[in-house]
Amino acid sequence: MEAWFDGSENLPLHTGTAISPNGWISDELALSWLSYFDTATAIADRLKSGEKRYLIFDGHGAHLTLEFLQKCEDKSIIPFAFLPHSTHLCQPLDGKPFLNYKQQFRQVNNELSFWGGRPYGKSEFLRIIAPIREKALTQRVIRNSFKDRGIYPVNKSQVLDNLSNGFDNLPVLYTPELRSAKQKTQRNLRKAFLHQREKFEELAMTQDSIRRIRAAQAPQRRVYTKRQVKPLSQDGILRPRDANRSIKERKEKENAAEKRRIDKAAEKAYGFKPSQLSDETIQRAKDNEKEAREKGELFYMG
Repeated sequence: MEAWFDGSENLPLHTGTAISPNGWISDELALSWLSYFDTATAIADRLKSGEKRYLIFDGHGAHLTLEFLQKCEDKSIIPFAFLPHSTHLCQPLDGKPFLNYKQQFRQVNNELSFWGGRPYGKSEFLRIIAPIREKALTQRVIRNSFKDRGIYPVNKSQVLDNLSNGFDNLPVLYTPELRSAKQKTQRNLRKAFLHQREKFEELAMTQDSIRRIRAAQAPQRRVYTKRQVKPLSQDGILRPRDANRSIKERKEKENAAEKRRIDKAAEKAYGFKPSQLSDETIQRAKDNEKEAREKGELFYMG
């Protein structure tokens, strides 16, 4: 996990990172994220007194716990969950924002591959996400994503038309004897047809969800490390600054241990420990070396 945060100093200070045993969001993490959402959207110059906020999400169980919904109620947040297997049609991020993000990420990797480099993987995600996000998720792209999904301005045909377009190639059922059948038989046949059409829609959405899950779980090359950076906050979310501080402390301990090892080896070999040079002595030696190089001298006094 340490490799994830190596080089992540350019991330915004309010960025939060969390982990779970199975990689999915948990009830506790969802509740902690809701606090993030509340802080980020409760801006005085944008939110009027008594005004409510909408929170749109998928129907994952972590978003539907009593604690989550109660906190939404306490913070004047109106939760709205999408129907199962409908996020690919309704969720704004699944449209142009993610497409634009993938294109920006692919462009960076293509350039690396062109010059003989190794494409970025999951272990470098936090290192490169900030500039890619700035280019891909612009205000214009985000606003258009809500418009394309019919959320704002409200337009239900944006979703319903896309849903019906998937069935344009279905064969037309033609039953010449249907007119001569009894009305009860005709009603039963229509019910059966509508039922089967609903099943086809559910099957198509399920297959799409499975494809997305498999793509997300596909093995990718990653630089693993046995070192783990422990969460340093009460809510279980790890901030980049906390992770970098933890990494710095560990490196300082390793350097101190290495120095003790060298001192011990020197004392065993020569009978004394090497003296520790002061910062002034080191700086004076650097200045003398620089002056000697400028004059073209081969030797200089430390």
